[in-house]
Amino acid sequence: MADADLLRQLFQENNDLKVKVNALTREIFNRSVQYDNAEEEIRLLTLKLDQTDKTSLRTDPSKPTDSHRVGDRLASHHSSRASVADTLSSSKELQETIRLLDKRNSELKQIREDLSRAHSNVESLRADKEKLEKETAVNHQEIRDLQAYKLASLRQAVDHPGQPKDIVASVNYEEFAQTKLLLSAAERSADALKKQLLDLANEANRKYNDQQNQLQGADALIESIRREYDEFIQIAKLENEAMRETQLADYNVLKMAHDRVKIEALAERKRVLHEYQTILYSLQAQFEEYRVTSEFVYNTDMAKLADAIKSQGQRYEHQLLYVIQAKDKFYSYMMVAKDAKIMSLIQGSDMQSIMQKHEMETEALRKEHLREIDRVRQEQDSEQKSLVALLQRQSANLDAKCDKLQQHAKALESRLRDMMATVETKNRQLVEKEEVRLQQELDFTNKWEDAQRKNKLLTQEKEHLRHRIIRMNLDARGEGDNSLDSTVKRLTRETARLQSLYDDLASKYETTLAAEHVATKRAKEKEKVVDYLEKECARRTAEYQSMVRTFEEFLQRRAKQGKDDAARRMRLHSSSIPANPAKLDGITDSKGVIKAHIPKLEDAPAQTAIFNQSNAMQRSELERGYTYLRRFKTLSRAFATGDLRAVHLPGASPSAESIPGPWQKIPLYKQLDSVSLAIAKIYEPLGAGVVHNGGPDVVSTSMTGVGDDSIIRKKIPVYAPDTSEIKARTKTAHHDVKLYSGKDVSEKVEQEPLPPRDKLFIVSATTKK
Repeated sequence: MADADLLRQLFQENNDLKVKVNALTREIFNRSVQYDNAEEEIRLLTLKLDQTDKTSLRTDPSKPTDSHRVGDRLASHHSSRASVADTLSSSKELQETIRLLDKRNSELKQIREDLSRAHSNVESLRADKEKLEKETAVNHQEIRDLQAYKLASLRQAVDHPGQPKDIVASVNYEEFAQTKLLLSAAERSADALKKQLLDLANEANRKYNDQQNQLQGADALIESIRREYDEFIQIAKLENEAMRETQLADYNVLKMAHDRVKIEALAERKRVLHEYQTILYSLQAQFEEYRVTSEFVYNTDMAKLADAIKSQGQRYEHQLLYVIQAKDKFYSYMMVAKDAKIMSLIQGSDMQSIMQKHEMETEALRKEHLREIDRVRQEQDSEQKSLVALLQRQSANLDAKCDKLQQHAKALESRLRDMMATVETKNRQLVEKEEVRLQQELDFTNKWEDAQRKNKLLTQEKEHLRHRIIRMNLDARGEGDNSLDSTVKRLTRETARLQSLYDDLASKYETTLAAEHVATKRAKEKEKVVDYLEKECARRTAEYQSMVRTFEEFLQRRAKQGKDDAARRMRLHSSSIPANPAKLDGITDSKGVIKAHIPKLEDAPAQTAIFNQSNAMQRSELERGYTYLRRFKTLSRAFATGDLRAVHLPGASPSAESIPGPWQKIPLYKQLDSVSLAIAKIYEPLGAGVVHNGGPDVVSTSMTGVGDDSIIRKKIPVYAPDTSEIKARTKTAHHDVKLYSGKDVSEKVEQEPLPPRDKLFIVSATTKK
């Protein structure tokens, strides 16, 4: 499962890299299209500039120099207003053309930077892609090898137990060859893509050089246009100064009018604000009076209502108590009367006297009830009178409070009038301060306008000096005109720049050659390592197959020998058991009639010892098979992972060959000694006992002779996982060996192709990455 997840992750990363490479390829194509479009637009602009130069800069052929043409244009500008308008339109077009050229140059520069960045990204992504493809190929190969080994081993174990396993090696070699062909095809496609990318880079460089040539040709045209633009700037400055003076006069008039309107609006706003404050203060005073009065009325009404509700609730409670008491009394009287009637009926008294007595009692009860009602009514009247007196006292107290509050309200009104007078005084002071502030603001505004005029004069002087500096800088660099000195300066500067560029390219070329040499050398070394690993893999595969065949034959011989030994011991034991003589003296009676004879426990034959000994021998054989199986799994894991390390158990004896058994001098382990592989010692000493999965601690096994139980040896630990662990292991393990309990492997396979899980023991070895 872990390998499948890793493979899925590698595939996903490979797909993401392919998507990124495709996106970058599309971006490079789009950039190249934009580059071509920019070249076409520059060519059109160049043609437009040529046409404009032919139409607007047409001069007399007898005039030899540009200075004559400039003088003629200056004279024409001063002589005619129409020529000024033409010059304005042409200068606007030239300015727009220069702006477009600058914009296209910046776009071209950005495109070149994006192209170089895209090239570097493509190279890095291609390197990552190649690395991931190699890792994917290696993982594919490992997974295919493991799957082929698993399928071949299972198929051979089920169908052909004794057949050699040469199919795995052939399948592995074919798959390896196919993978190698796929890798070579991928390398060829990568080389083709690299060649295509180099062609695109060369084509882009060629176009860049052509564009540079065209731009250098356009520089001369731009210089002439720039000189005409300077002349136009001088004329435009004079006109701009006159226009600015007229606009400044208009601005001053409008500003004075604006200040006057602003002062009037501020005064009107203050007047309205004062009126609003007066109304607001009066409303606040009235609202406070209304709030106090409404609270007093509301509290009085709510107190009366609360008292009325409380008294009514008390009356209802008294009435309910009276009804409950009357009900209890009537019920007790009724029960007494009922008991009396029952007793009188039992005793045989006179019914007429009883009825008279009952009527008299009823009349007495009615009178008692009327007296009780009168008493309750008197109590309610007294309570109402006391409540009315209480309410009257509270009303008198509230009237006194109301008088006090009215006096307090009058005092507050007088204080409010005093406060309003104070506020009006402060408002007048604020108005005076505002007028002073406005006057100061007007003075500051006049000063600011004077400073702004001086700043404008300084700005104009600065621009004039800046243009002079630019002109002197252009003359110093040789870009001011197309004279011989300027051309020589430009050529010298470009030659130095090209020399530095050539040196950088030469150093980069040498670095690239060195890196290519190192990469070639590493590739050759890796090819040698791959050849060596192929040979080593083939050798180990052959050794592994030989070991598997030897181990299978050994297991078959051991199983057969174990069965023969068990059968021989059974025969010897059965022959050594004496026959029990029949006890016939107590079977018949004196007349010779046979009686029923119940068998006794001591008369039974000793068969349990035979079965126990047979089970012990089977367990010992099974444990011995587990021992061999663990050693075989250790060898399989060592050959599968290539981890040929010496493994020593901490409590093991120096030599495990001293244990008696048929495994002491087997040629298989002699072959392993020649390969320099140290086998893990899986036998434990006699003193170390380990219990696994709840198994027994010791097993009585016969190692030296038949029927000899004197030697007690610790059980060798065998790993027997539970059902859930078996399910998990059977899904993920690539090497699993199944051992059936109780029968030989070949016999069990012939009877049951797929045995049930409760009779299955699995020893698994996971591959180590």
